[in-house]
Amino acid sequence: MRKIKVLSYNLLFNKALNHLIYILKNYSPDLVGLQEIYLDEEVIKTLEKLQYKIGARAISFTKFGKKYSILTLYKTTHLALSKFNYLNLPRNIYEKALYFLKKSPFPRSFTTSYFSTTSTNLLHLNVHLSPWSTDGGKVKQIKMLFDSVKNATLPTIITGDFNFPYGRRRFEYLLKQYNLKEATANLTFTQEAKLLRLIPIRLKLDYILYRNLKHIKTQRLPKNSSDHYPILTEFEL
Repeated sequence: MRKIKVLSYNLLFNKALNHLIYILKNYSPDLVGLQEIYLDEEVIKTLEKLQYKIGARAISFTKFGKKYSILTLYKTTHLALSKFNYLNLPRNIYEKALYFLKKSPFPRSFTTSYFSTTSTNLLHLNVHLSPWSTDGGKVKQIKMLFDSVKNATLPTIITGDFNFPYGRRRFEYLLKQYNLKEATANLTFTQEAKLLRLIPIRLKLDYILYRNLKHIKTQRLPKNSSDHYPILTEFEL
């Protein structure tokens, strides 16, 4: 059986880009799901030098005049990408207002990627759910995400920033309903910040979910310039 290492990381508007490069060099994940990345030619060249190829990508929002995306990277020595796609998620009230004000033309979305390995095929989804939303709106987005893999029989991995720190019981119910397992169950938090620069806040926002694979271990790697921790999981196909 072949092992595969999977990384999920919110780069906080590219602030943690150098730390991502360090992780790619030192931990060498096979499959990477990124959020809040700004992609330009220089970044692409840097990633390609490390033997990573750009896979599925979808623009999430604009900020500071730049388009930030969710992005899948994969190691070309271990994975081959056969096809990919993206699906738009429903907008919440805040996002609808921004859209009508012409400040945010891009809806939140998730990507789907189909890979082949030497032993089997693999389905990967990457997502960044809306931060400003009611629990009901967030559950609606999660259900749409999970519905897309409801009938999938391939080994499946979902990475991303779910922005869903509360309602743990409801989240666990959805996982059970869709026959998904959580590789990040051992982590109590994945984001760390300070309110008013004084009060520490720890939230669990980032998840790696899976089905039809064997989970080996999950690590919360040291964070650097992002308020999110990079999450590294190892599976057996």
